[in-house]
Amino acid sequence: MMGTVAELDQSRRRSVEVRVKLSQALSDEFVAIAEGRGLLPATLAAAALGEYVERHRQQALISRMVALDASKRMSDLLTDGDKLGKVIAAALAEPSVVAMLQDIRASEG
Repeated sequence: MMGTVAELDQSRRRSVEVRVKLSQALSDEFVAIAEGRGLLPATLAAAALGEYVERHRQQALISRMVALDASKRMSDLLTDGDKLGKVIAAALAEPSVVAMLQDIRASEG
């Protein structure tokens, strides 16, 4: 159900204060950027934090999607004997894989 315009406005209203300390140089640069865009520094900071949070959400979603895809592919591979055999054969054809297995075997015995 959609809320009223007043409810939507209320949900977007900034009401939580977050305090940060900046070096003088960074503060001066940030203020200059805000002024260059015709914004108050607090407004630019709120927008920047909002963008950061959204980017973090998107990256987390992509990471989950990649993990699920990799999990499905591994599951498919491990349940298909022919595919698994081909992957093992290809790995054993790689000299670096063979050398690594020999190193492991030598360290164990």
